[in-house]
Amino acid sequence: KLTDEPEDEQAATIRKNFANTIAFEPMLRSDENGRMEFNFMTADKLSTYIVQLFAHDKNMKNSVLREEMTVTIPVKVSVAEPQFLYSGDKYVLKASVSSNLNHEINGCIRAEFYDGEDYKSSKPVQVMEAPVSLDAKGSESYSFEYEVPAVENLGVKLVFTGDDASLGADAVFIIRISGRI
Repeated sequence: KLTDEPEDEQAATIRKNFANTIAFEPMLRSDENGRMEFNFMTADKLSTYIVQLFAHDKNMKNSVLREEMTVTIPVKVSVAEPQFLYSGDKYVLKASVSSNLNHEINGCIRAEFYDGEDYKSSKPVQVMEAPVSLDAKGSESYSFEYEVPAVENLGVKLVFTGDDASLGADAVFIIRISGRI
C-alpha cells in the first residue's frame, strides 16, 4: 500500500545509534568505602552486551567481573542495511518485526524514504506500509521495493506502530550513501 502523507508514530523513539561499544571508563577511583559509581547511555542497538570490570588495589591484587546485559524492548523493528546503493537501483528493503510479548500483537510497519538525514523537518520522498500480525514471541519479514533517486544520501526510517498504543512503538533510522551515476 502506498500513501502520500506520513501518519503519527505514536511517540516512537527513533533508534539510530547502533554502536557496539557503549561505555569505556579507563580510570575510576573508589570512594573511602571502596565503592564506585558511573553512569552511561546505552546505544539504541538491541542486543546482549558483555559488561567487564577490571580492578586492582594498591598492592596490585587483581579481580575481574564479567556479566551479560540485555537491552531489549517489547516489539522491535530491524532492517538489513544495504552495503552499496546507486541512483536508479531497485532497492528492496528487507525489514522484520519481532515480538517479545506473550500474546498476539497487530499493527502497521511503515518505510519512509528521505533525501538525506533530515527526517524531522522534511517530507519523505516516498512512504510504504504493510499490516502486521504477530503471534506471541513471533517474528515476520517484510519487503519494500524502491527505486533509488539521484541523491547523495538516502535516509530510511522504519516504524512499527501497534494497534494497542500501550505497547508503544519502535523505529529505526539509517542513512546510506547512495552516490550518483
